[in-house]
Amino acid sequence: MHRSRAWSQRGTQAIVESLSTRAVSRTIIGAISAFGIVIVISVDPVIIEGGNISIYLPPYSPELNSIEQFWKVLKDGVSRNNLKDVETLTSRVIEESEDVPVEQLQHFIQYSINCFPKYLNKEPL
Repeated sequence: MHRSRAWSQRGTQAIVESLSTRAVSRTIIGAISAFGIVIVISVDPVIIEGGNISIYLPPYSPELNSIEQFWKVLKDGVSRNNLKDVETLTSRVIEESEDVPVEQLQHFIQYSINCFPKYLNKEPL
């Protein structure tokens, strides 16, 4: 039986370190604004400090934006069947997003990377 609550010993902090089997996670953040343009000048230093890069894309470019490809797969998975009585939209979105394999996310990113030279050369995507 696993206890979910306990007291710490007198004079010690109540901190418990638990082992995790989670793999390394990678995050793609889509900067979406109601005004259509996101000003990232103030955010850029924070992004670079974290060892990441920001990429500026044209207003609508699903081929260059991996998150758009992910949203398509997620939307298809969520709308595939009607929600059950005990299921909420939030739980369905979480379940479907966890079902997308890492390999598929890597393919989305690689596809976008492969489209960049075409975009820079002004070739049709």
